Amino acid sequence: MRGHFPHGYQFQAFEGASLMQAVGGADPFPTYGTGVEIRLSLPGNREKLLAEARELFGSEEAYLPGNYSAAKVRMVIDAEHRARIPDILGVCLYVIDGYNKTADDYFFFYDRLVDLYQAATGRPLTRAQLFAVAERLVNLERCHDAREGLQREDDRLPRQFFRTFPGGVHQDKTLDPQKMQEMQTLYYRMRGWDPDTGLPTLAKQRELGLANRRSG
Repeated sequence: MRGHFPHGYQFQAFEGASLMQAVGGADPFPTYGTGVEIRLSLPGNREKLLAEARELFGSEEAYLPGNYSAAKVRMVIDAEHRARIPDILGVCLYVIDGYNKTADDYFFFYDRLVDLYQAATGRPLTRAQLFAVAERLVNLERCHDAREGLQREDDRLPRQFFRTFPGGVHQDKTLDPQKMQEMQTLYYRMRGWDPDTGLPTLAKQRELGLANRRSG
């Protein structure tokens, strides 16, 4: 998004969704994880979602607003991978979102995609391999950013993210600029990227078979 205001959500209330906008720009609502973070502000089964956060990311903080935790960063990274899978396989993101909202197993549709891929191609594939491809794609996109001269300083949020809302359910909520920067640094480290440049390290590129791609 590079400093421009994105989708019409009240991002000041959602640290994870805001981090995703700073480092990428995917629509956070249909993207699993960040979408749950937003949905928690709506009526629904909170306990089921919080139990899911504990199981997937080790803490309810992953989904709960008002924190800049490592669990929330893990959730964002996972959400970015899930956001790439529809593009990889040519499936509508909103179809996956619909299944994820109704299925008890939050990997249900991804496992069905694996089944369909194997049936269509005759090639073996596991869910772990599918998510590894998604991670590779996120890193490849970042290498392309580097080719165009983009670095950490370009991963910035618009000023509106740091202004409070005058009313509504998120009245007076805003993001802490310093804590957002610290969370962004943690995000880069967890991804295996250089926290100074925000770009994949050579070791990470080699791990993913991208060593011939430019990264700064």
